[in-house]
Amino acid sequence: MNSQSVMLHAVPVWEEAMMVKSYRRLLETVQRKSAIRICSAYRTISRDAVKVIAGMPPIELLATERKETDCGKDDKLQRSARVWTRRLIPEIKAWINRNHDEVTLHLTQALSGQGCFSKYLHFIAKKEDDKCWYCEDNDNPEHTLFSCCKEAGN
Repeated sequence: MNSQSVMLHAVPVWEEAMMVKSYRRLLETVQRKSAIRICSAYRTISRDAVKVIAGMPPIELLATERKETDCGKDDKLQRSARVWTRRLIPEIKAWINRNHDEVTLHLTQALSGQGCFSKYLHFIAKKEDDKCWYCEDNDNPEHTLFSCCKEAGN
């Protein structure tokens, strides 16, 4: 049984507790840690981005959805992500329902913008500048994936 199943147990009884900020944060913390482990993300990744990459809707939406489903409603709730992740995953439903492999460390880095990119390494003071390893452009996920002059395999 996964952590979300445990958290959503008996949700019709406790769903109103999500109105209390401290209770909601406790559940969000557990869900975020699970999402980070699922997709091998860094701890610094945003809560929203890691949940999208891991295919985990926010716990408060799941709780509301579960309660409404249990009460006979079948409403679809909208889910959002941060700007970069949204550009790469414009349709969250398609991402969540995909039929391919699990999320890897490298895919998570590309989707979140955190990891081996010079912009991120410079931000966390692990590199002196944010220049690409292969050219003089500023290195970020978009540059590395779509515009770097370095050809794959060279």
